[in-house]
Amino acid sequence: LADSGAVGPTGLWEARVTTQIVRNVVARLGMSAEVFAYAKRQPGAKALPRLIEMVNASLPEIFLAVHCNASSNPHAQGAQVYYPRWPLPGSARSKSLAGILLSRLPNNATPWSRVLPASFYVLRKVRALARVLVEVDFISNPQVEQVMRSAVWLDDVAGRLAEGLAAFLITNWR
Repeated sequence: LADSGAVGPTGLWEARVTTQIVRNVVARLGMSAEVFAYAKRQPGAKALPRLIEMVNASLPEIFLAVHCNASSNPHAQGAQVYYPRWPLPGSARSKSLAGILLSRLPNNATPWSRVLPASFYVLRKVRALARVLVEVDFISNPQVEQVMRSAVWLDDVAGRLAEGLAAFLITNWR
């Protein structure tokens, strides 16, 4: 799931970053792009309930939402990965997936980088066995925004997410 969301200080749209990352993850893992394609055609909050219906109808084992974070602090940087707050089913597996993904993402050792519980709508409503929302970095940081423009960086992040998903599957679904 890619989000249209935030805009960086020099005009880079979150959707441009997250769409490319999700496309690359999908390609690397050979996954179905049906739900991703719907998200691209129908961006915004109004489409979210329908998107979640489509996701749930596909009976996913894992759900990954990809976003760029934003802050009023222009120095904020680092990845954050959210999992559903207890006592939602799948919270323990989701927390494990969140930790695996954060450990692989670039810029994962800053004061802002962490794994956190959250009550985001998408984490509450998607019925996957493990579900996370990944904030790959802060698009509001001018230096990070410039890095996000790089196809090499986008592909690297996608590769790291794909590796993390594969590692999680190997350890949790044998």
